[in-house]
Amino acid sequence: MSEKRFAEEEFSGRLDWSVWRKILAFGRPYRVYFFIVAGSGAVTAFCDGGFALVTRSLVDEIAARGVNAELAGLAWCYLVLALLLSFSVGTFVRYAGRISTSVSHDIRNAGFVRLQELELEYFDRRSVGWLMTRLTSDCDRLSRVIAWLLLDVAWGSSFLGFITVIMLWLNWKLALLVLLVVPALAWVSLWFQKRLLASSRAVRKTGSRITAAFNEAINGVRTTKSLVREAGNFKEFQSISGRMFGESVRNAVQTALYLPVILGLVSVGTGLALVFGGYGTMAGGVSLGTLLLFMTYARQLSDPVQQLAQQLAQAQAAQAAAERVVTLLDSVPKIADSKEVRRELELRKWGYPRKAGQKQKKKENA
Repeated sequence: MSEKRFAEEEFSGRLDWSVWRKILAFGRPYRVYFFIVAGSGAVTAFCDGGFALVTRSLVDEIAARGVNAELAGLAWCYLVLALLLSFSVGTFVRYAGRISTSVSHDIRNAGFVRLQELELEYFDRRSVGWLMTRLTSDCDRLSRVIAWLLLDVAWGSSFLGFITVIMLWLNWKLALLVLLVVPALAWVSLWFQKRLLASSRAVRKTGSRITAAFNEAINGVRTTKSLVREAGNFKEFQSISGRMFGESVRNAVQTALYLPVILGLVSVGTGLALVFGGYGTMAGGVSLGTLLLFMTYARQLSDPVQQLAQQLAQAQAAQAAAERVVTLLDSVPKIADSKEVRRELELRKWGYPRKAGQKQKKKENA
């Protein structure tokens, strides 16, 4: 089984935004859905941050007035936030699913149309498994990343911005201590980005070779048996699958290290809030409700960071899929159809009967 049959294009070592612009172009017909998803993500972030504000007011009210505390207004605020959160979550799940399904359909349709236009030589240089992977798993990965990455970015950035403003407004000194870990988080993310991108590319490339090997082995089973090539094919497939195992383990280890490091840094911020906020509470400069709010926000920093880190890893893995899909879509046929053939294909595309097409040709010739 020749290695050339599984040869793929080599790509650059960093994120190529020109590639993503071509992929994101498939989302233009669904711009309204994107705005709805981003807006519902921001509303969800506001609700998530608002619960801690209600809890702060509740604790301070009880600490100040005891059993005479007025809690009815706070209960209504909590109920409104809960209902608004439920509505926003349902909205972004619905429309993010629509984006994912629609974009996947359009990419696959464009890829299939391009395959019909390419010359036979192209299929001689590409295995069927390679082409199947582009139009199945790669398209599915890209559509999911486009929809859910937008949601997580909208929610994560809105939530981080909201809690940052609230903490700075309540106690800017304590807020700066809690946010002290942000530069370290940024550096760790950049450090892991290059390594995750390289390993994810290797996994996708080897996965394509395994799919192609399966396809070639099944289609050529009669030739394999007639030439008694079972042992040789098995040895070659073991080599590819072993490479896949090694690359997958390396990628999994990097991903497994990424999130714990992020969460560890966030825990440092929680400890700073507990220590210095606790001293402020004992000195009377920080209320008990404010200390509880800072503790809550310090812990909640891990949620958007974790989501953003996970989606970043998914986007890095999808970069390889985006490059391969764009390579297929940008392939220029070396042999182009004549005007008559293209006209016939266009007529068939829109469902016109053959006779109507012939009448149209007669009118044009006349």
